[in-house]
Amino acid sequence: MWKARTEDREMKSIDDFIKAYEAAQYWWEPLDRPILAAFSAYPGHDDVGEVFAKIALVNRVYRANLQMGGKDSEWKVAERMVEQREKLNTMFVRLRSCERFCRDTLPCIMDAHEQLLPLAGSVTGRVENSFCSKYLSFHLPDSIPIFDRWAYRSSWKLMKKRLPRGMYSGKSNIDYGYHCEAVICLIDALKSHLGHFPSLKLVDYILYSER
Repeated sequence: MWKARTEDREMKSIDDFIKAYEAAQYWWEPLDRPILAAFSAYPGHDDVGEVFAKIALVNRVYRANLQMGGKDSEWKVAERMVEQREKLNTMFVRLRSCERFCRDTLPCIMDAHEQLLPLAGSVTGRVENSFCSKYLSFHLPDSIPIFDRWAYRSSWKLMKKRLPRGMYSGKSNIDYGYHCEAVICLIDALKSHLGHFPSLKLVDYILYSER
């Protein structure tokens, strides 16, 4: 039976986060299955209909709010991706070498996110940190953390004293960078406690649920 949420209390420390991780179950799994199936069936960016389907699933189920950037924004972003398919397909070849999310793979993940931001932003006129992280994550769910304002608020609250300032100056995805740094610290703490790598999906869920 799926638990609807983590323990009903505020997380104030890494110890609280570890306890929440141990108590939680990932009840979003049924929502994820059709999205993961679509991304597995259509991993490339050659057909606008296939790319649109992936974008629409992520945007609507995970509330990335591309539609706030204008009419038909999902379809227009899909068209831009197909126009830049060679660049994107090369980018995903590099990303697939990142078997899990850790300090060693972070530069490659940050670079991919930074490449995707101007593509989506050219349609919506916004910095689409949330959508880009979610779109990348469903291609590689064990390797790329999801970003939104709720998860970021949680990760920042837990880890802000440990994160050096100015580390992503000059990048469009500065908030995503800080979120990723915080998630790495939390994963390292969980790995030390559990003795193995934790589920990135469950980490994403806990950070989002603490709202």
